[in-house]
Amino acid sequence: MKVLFVHNYYRTSAPSGEDLIFDRELALLRRQPGWDILLHSRRNDELANVGWRGLVKVALRTPWNQFELEEVRNLIRRYRPDVMHVHSLFPQISPAIMYAAAGTATATVRTLHNYRMVCANGLLLREGEPCMKCLDSKSTMPALLHRCYRDSLKATLPTAASISLHHVLGTWTRCVDAFITFTPFQRDLMVRAGIPESRIYIKPNWMATPESPVPWAQHENRAVFVGRLTQEKGVDVLIEAWKRLGPNGPRLEIIGYGAEFTRIKHEVECSRLPIVMAGYLSHAQALSRIRTASLVIVPSVCFEGFGLVVLEAMAMGVPVLASDLGSLPTIVRHGWDGEVFPPGVAAALAAAVQRLFSDSQRLREMGRNARENFEANYTEAAHLRALSEIYEAAVAHRRDASCALPRRRALAKDALEAQH
Repeated sequence: MKVLFVHNYYRTSAPSGEDLIFDRELALLRRQPGWDILLHSRRNDELANVGWRGLVKVALRTPWNQFELEEVRNLIRRYRPDVMHVHSLFPQISPAIMYAAAGTATATVRTLHNYRMVCANGLLLREGEPCMKCLDSKSTMPALLHRCYRDSLKATLPTAASISLHHVLGTWTRCVDAFITFTPFQRDLMVRAGIPESRIYIKPNWMATPESPVPWAQHENRAVFVGRLTQEKGVDVLIEAWKRLGPNGPRLEIIGYGAEFTRIKHEVECSRLPIVMAGYLSHAQALSRIRTASLVIVPSVCFEGFGLVVLEAMAMGVPVLASDLGSLPTIVRHGWDGEVFPPGVAAALAAAVQRLFSDSQRLREMGRNARENFEANYTEAAHLRALSEIYEAAVAHRRDASCALPRRRALAKDALEAQH
């Protein structure tokens, strides 16, 4: 099978799980005999030195990038792939490229890493709380009123315009043969947003099976957080929980970097609590720290798609303590391979940490169950099988699908209407 992969990478200075998932999937298919893999990508590192004029151009092209559309359409005409598999499009590629396969036999597949199809900040989050206003109203007016992307009206406008335009055009219902979500929770939200359920397939994240977990006696009395240090990841809740645990609490290692790093580091240093700010580590280094930990904590206050750190902890035989929010409780089975706690409630998190670290045998058992869960559901072989079935379904749907490129005059009219 011939597949064209499309992805817009984040900046190197702000690594994302989306990039890791994409690279992992790309490498897997390139290793398979009988697969011919093409790649079209953009990297946000390219925007580092473009100046304000360049950033304005990118913003104007976020809703509809005709140059990207032409480039991808030429690739499809030249190589005639069976499938175009699209991951991230923001901000340089734009959803316009979904029309590149119009009138061809190339099926289109879209992996939904976040909620940017319906939410300006992609998180369904506002002021630290889940927010469904734009999703349920089918309007981006709430996003504009609340300046939901980077707390800026200028920054929110391009993303809001993109959402509105492609809602009006019906891009997602007309031009995608199969959508991939990671969990049933995410699928249900997309159905609520208007995506036909018959075209949504659930395929969880995966990773190559690592070597067997280390004996539990080699696990340290240490909890680990791995992720971006931003509000939605719940790091403030984590710090507050450790303040409640006090100086005799277990050691906490915070791995990652982000907008809140300097502030959090200063707060940790002043608290004199058993917390280590490890900063940015390579993926291999982060895995090695998870491998010998006793607990991985995921205190997110946003709807995670499928946190990779949860999967990695399971693979290492380490239990997970996660927010009881969104997809997380469908991945972490409470009382079996981890536990969940009320999102944003530091007292509940502290109580759970204290209880778990006082029972090493329970942690050991949940770690063993976590590894069994990984081997049963999240391996490379399971992923390849599921992905192949989704591609076949997309190709079958394409035979009966109709996705026409909007006439330029009609496109301009729809774009104007979407702004009002």
